Amino acid sequence: MRILKISFYILGLLIFSNSCSNELDLTAEWKDIPIVYGVLQANAPVHYIRVEKAFLDPETGPLVLAKEVDSLYYQDATVEILNLDSGQKFTLEKVDAILEGLPREEGVFATDPNYIYKIDASQMPLSGGENLQLQINRGENKELITAETVIIPPLTITRPVIPTIRGWTNTVKQRISWKPNSDDTQIFDIEFIFKYDEKVNTPGSSTVSKEISWFPIKNRKISDEEKGSAQLNNEISGASFYQFIGETINNDVPAIRASKGIDIVVHGGGREIERFFTITLANSGITSSQDVPVFTNISGGGQGIFSAKSIGRFNNIQLELDARDSLLNGRFTKDLNFQ
Repeated sequence: MRILKISFYILGLLIFSNSCSNELDLTAEWKDIPIVYGVLQANAPVHYIRVEKAFLDPETGPLVLAKEVDSLYYQDATVEILNLDSGQKFTLEKVDAILEGLPREEGVFATDPNYIYKIDASQMPLSGGENLQLQINRGENKELITAETVIIPPLTITRPVIPTIRGWTNTVKQRISWKPNSDDTQIFDIEFIFKYDEKVNTPGSSTVSKEISWFPIKNRKISDEEKGSAQLNNEISGASFYQFIGETINNDVPAIRASKGIDIVVHGGGREIERFFTITLANSGITSSQDVPVFTNISGGGQGIFSAKSIGRFNNIQLELDARDSLLNGRFTKDLNFQ
């Protein structure tokens, strides 16, 4: 019996971290391990589920297997979602994600084809509070793989209440408030998307619209004191915001810039995502052991996560008065030539 260590990556759980990894110790010969990733969003136009496999081969190394498409994907798997409330069952279509505009990043695994399972929202509309069960039939009389989650409704941003921010300077904090709208929303990221126009000071140059994303809050869990609260709050540092802009925008080439506003996005994740981060991050740091605990809510010996996410969004918020002055003349951004 051979012990084989295989790494897999769960990408884009919300926006929560850029990537997360777990190591699985697989000690059973010739036993395939289903690897599942699916995070559903009620108001998304399309829903995707990734289903792959990991298994032992006493003759072939894992880096070789990772490049073989037949070793990564089930040939005849059926992926379905059962609405436990209504009894309706929906069958997902196996598609090449490359054709969906979702190429796989270069790395250890084969990138072409990049199979995932898809269903349009028009075929499977989702609403907050619905209980869903994922069912994966791998064929060959193998055990049915299942997982369950609860769909969470869109979040509601309650502050700011008007599309302007005033007085948010290098020494002042800005409060962001939102309603989770469900007890099943358990973990949050806050994203600021700063949009601006840029025209390089060279003859014949044109104005280019750009944007940069800043995450002042990541993996924020509800505290014991906040449980049951109808509204959650966070204070966002003005100094950190302007410093991010100053350090992120490339000013090597002189240019004229103009702020086009900020989109504030609150990303919410379901209970399974909160549990994933609690277990994974609990053993991180210099005092942790080498064996990171693995969270999964996939049955039948599978690994991965099936959960739900939601967002609240407030677009095109403008900086005014002191906030605008901090962008144009503040110590972090004064050399960026905002007009």
